[in-house]
Amino acid sequence: MAAAATMVSSAGGLLAMLNESHPALKLHALSNLNAFVDYFWPEISTSVPIIESLYEDEEFDQRPLAALLVSKVFYYLGELNDSLSYALGAGHLFDVSEDSDYVHTLLAKAIDEYASLNTKAAEDTR
Repeated sequence: MAAAATMVSSAGGLLAMLNESHPALKLHALSNLNAFVDYFWPEISTSVPIIESLYEDEEFDQRPLAALLVSKVFYYLGELNDSLSYALGAGHLFDVSEDSDYVHTLLAKAIDEYASLNTKAAEDTR
């Protein structure tokens, strides 16, 4: 007897867990949403304010995971400045050695920002 693969067809249940009071449920939701963000980012994008509030909550100990998830959603939305900002907020969870379009794009964005700031600083000293 073969084991049936479980197919996830919506992020709705996980998104609902973000409103639960127990931190373990929020962690479960964030971890799974992060795993499925490539498929469900349009649905997850409707809950960005909730995820951002978890990142901003200094009592919530999974803030970096919330930042990583928001960063990935902003990446898919084409909001690279916001995506980079939240990726930096994700700390060690933003793995620069990951071979993905997401990481490559944000690293290029960071280099562009650095070059732009460096150029502006050089022009300001003239």
